[in-house]
Amino acid sequence: MPSALVTALSTPIRRVQALVGPGWSGDPAADPAAALAATRDMLADVAHSATQAWQRTSAEWAGAGSDAAAQFAATTAAAIDEAAERASGLGVTAGRAAESVAAAHQRLQAIVDDFEARAGALVFTGGDDEVTVRVVVRPSGTEPKLKCYIEIRCAGQLEQARARAAEVQDSVAVTFGDRRVSPASSRRGDEPGARTR
Repeated sequence: MPSALVTALSTPIRRVQALVGPGWSGDPAADPAAALAATRDMLADVAHSATQAWQRTSAEWAGAGSDAAAQFAATTAAAIDEAAERASGLGVTAGRAAESVAAAHQRLQAIVDDFEARAGALVFTGGDDEVTVRVVVRPSGTEPKLKCYIEIRCAGQLEQARARAAEVQDSVAVTFGDRRVSPASSRRGDEPGARTR
């Protein structure tokens, strides 16, 4: 569960995510791509029915009136077919737009999740072949304060590293007041091998 501070910091991203929306719902009645596909199918059926009706009528009709009616029927069927194609193209575009919106929504959720996971503890690392340092700063889960953990690993110079760490600890105690906690009395489980200061 993220802290109140982390939640406050992630709220603007959540607002953007809400503005983007999830894409179209699973309800076909609310999905423009599905509605446009249904419109395309309906128009294609109308064009097919009109063509068949004219073919049945034209067999018994001849002359100038028949020719004009045939031209009108062909033009009408072509216009309906063109409208069906446009509806199909709009449906494809709407479907792609819905997929893009859904992908953006999911990406924003991933950003929020990643931020909240990382913001729960700030981790700094550094070092070289001989010495590595890891500092973890995170809010306390039970008190209104920050906890800092420092881990120093030295290759083959453990005693010198312990002596130097004691010097640094003494210097910090003089500067900030003696708030040291011995390794035996420090709480376990917060960070493996770390001492709470």
